[in-house]
Amino acid sequence: MSAGLYNAEGSFNYFVKTFISANGWPSGPISASAYFDWPTQNLTFPCVTVVHLGGRREDVAQGRIIDGANRTSAYRQRRMTEVSCWVDSQRNVNWVRDLRQLRDTVELMFNQNFAVQLYDIYSGTANPPTAGLLRIKGVSEAPAALDENPAIKRIRMLVNWEYLEKFP
Repeated sequence: MSAGLYNAEGSFNYFVKTFISANGWPSGPISASAYFDWPTQNLTFPCVTVVHLGGRREDVAQGRIIDGANRTSAYRQRRMTEVSCWVDSQRNVNWVRDLRQLRDTVELMFNQNFAVQLYDIYSGTANPPTAGLLRIKGVSEAPAALDENPAIKRIRMLVNWEYLEKFP
C-alpha cells in the first residue's frame, strides 16, 4: 500500500492539531488555534500555521526493491514543513511571552516526538488505519518576512521529516 503525499501531509496536520488542542500547550493563560490553509484563511491570534513546502523523493535501495520475494519497491520521501507562531502585539500586552511560549511548544512538540503515526486517510477519516510512521528529522527557527501590519509578530520554524512510500 502506498502511503501517498495526501496521507502523509494529512497525518502531519492531524498530529499538530491533536497536540495543540489536547494536552500540548504548557499550563498558563495562553490559548491558541492551528490553521492549515494560511494565507487564504483568516487567522485569529495567537495561533500556529502549517504550510507544507515540498520535498524530494530518494531511492532507498538498488532498483528500489526492498523486499526481494514480493518485489516491493519504495522511495524515501523527504519533506519540509513551515510551522509559524503568530501573535498580535497591539491586543496582547503579554505578546513577547506568548510568542516565545508558542515557539517553545512547537519545538517541544517535534523534539519529543521523533515518530508520528502515518494514517491511511484514503480509506476514510472516521477511524483511518495506520500505514507507517513519519520520522521527524529536526526543527529549526528560520527568518520570517515582516507582516504588512507591524502589530503582527511571527516566529517561523522549519520541520524536516520523512516517510517511506511503498509500491507493491
